[in-house]
Amino acid sequence: IEKLSFHSFGCRVVQKYLESGRNEQIRVKMMDILIGMTLRLSKCQYGNYIMQHIVTNTREYEYQLLKIF
Repeated sequence: IEKLSFHSFGCRVVQKYLESGRNEQIRVKMMDILIGMTLRLSKCQYGNYIMQHIVTNTREYEYQLLKIF
């Protein structure tokens, strides 16, 4: 997930899975990893798209975790 998040095409794959991933456990694990990379993603031209997606499309409890960073 880390390599995909910083790649021009990969960041879109990550966003798409967060939108429509069928396995909730995988989606939650991805969110944990992405939240741990908040600062790095925010500074990356492609990772920034993932952060924007998370902020605009996340569930309330996940957004509360993000606000910690």
